[in-house]
Amino acid sequence: MADLADFVLRLSGGASNTDPDLALGGAMSTVSGGRVLSQTATGITMTGVVADDAMGQAEGDGSLFFDFSAGTLRWTPPGGTAGSPVVVDGANGAYAVQGGNDGGVLLVTVTIASLPSSDATNTVTIANITNNIFDDVSKADSQAGDTEYRGLYWENADAADSILDARFWIAVQTPGEDVIAIAPGDEAVNIALETIADEDTAPVGPVFVGPTTYAGGIALPITMAFGDYQGFWVRRTVPAGVTTAVPENAFRLGFRIYV
Repeated sequence: MADLADFVLRLSGGASNTDPDLALGGAMSTVSGGRVLSQTATGITMTGVVADDAMGQAEGDGSLFFDFSAGTLRWTPPGGTAGSPVVVDGANGAYAVQGGNDGGVLLVTVTIASLPSSDATNTVTIANITNNIFDDVSKADSQAGDTEYRGLYWENADAADSILDARFWIAVQTPGEDVIAIAPGDEAVNIALETIADEDTAPVGPVFVGPTTYAGGIALPITMAFGDYQGFWVRRTVPAGVTTAVPENAFRLGFRIYV
């Protein structure tokens, strides 16, 4: 059954692209390095479990627990509480294990035959990833002002099941003076985005908006069958005359799916 682990964010720029600066539309990247990750999750030595991504949580150490008798994983995010156990011994594949009280999510791939033969616990260190969509703003650009664009894709990476009523929005704007906006591509599902000449050139047609809630979010096709993908654009606008540097100046996209 599809879950959050199957709703994958990918770069544009061609099937083999791994460089966010080259995500200027065109075909979706299909290589592992073309997936846009949110946070790193390091320290898992538990056999049969590999961390794919993490999202929506504070940096620091969390705890991943495998219950052998129940065949479940349970995730406690850094500074958070333990979430509901997720059964992972039914099928090999990707799973989303969420912390308590809608806490952060750890995305893992599980190989059943390699899971531990008894209970096991791992400390997992969560860290944010920098420059995974936009590069740093240069002094020249902050003085003159700068608007840049990136083309990305949402993909249903499940092997068999559909994702329903997917929407996304800007959950957190940057703390700096730059402003993020998003726009759905005007191409149909499974059609490549247009290719723009450079990062300073706007795509033709898409309308940029700044929704901040699920209710006002951008809706993807009502049903995204397994393997389907849909393109969209992100715009970063830096006004002229910015003189204050903001370290780790990040924004966050929110999304919700039904499966």
